[in-house]
Amino acid sequence: MKITGSQFNQTREIDKTSSTKRSIAPDEELRVERITRMEQVLSNAQATLAAMPEVDTEQVEKMKKAIAHGEIGLDAHALTKAIRQFFLR
Repeated sequence: MKITGSQFNQTREIDKTSSTKRSIAPDEELRVERITRMEQVLSNAQATLAAMPEVDTEQVEKMKKAIAHGEIGLDAHALTKAIRQFFLR
């Protein structure tokens, strides 16, 4: 699943418009600074993810070829079991 920054940006805009001007206690100022740094990190991570393709098609092709040439074994029973467990959560 590709993650986009639109929801994050909308939340940030809501926070900006709903905040009121008031004096900030020193401990709250540190909290705000920490949140601002986290927003920067998240923003950078979102930009990196947005630039990446959803699927690494080159890697998928390598895996397909390896399976076709018998270089990688495939236990169909184990795969089926794992898929069922994933969707039954």
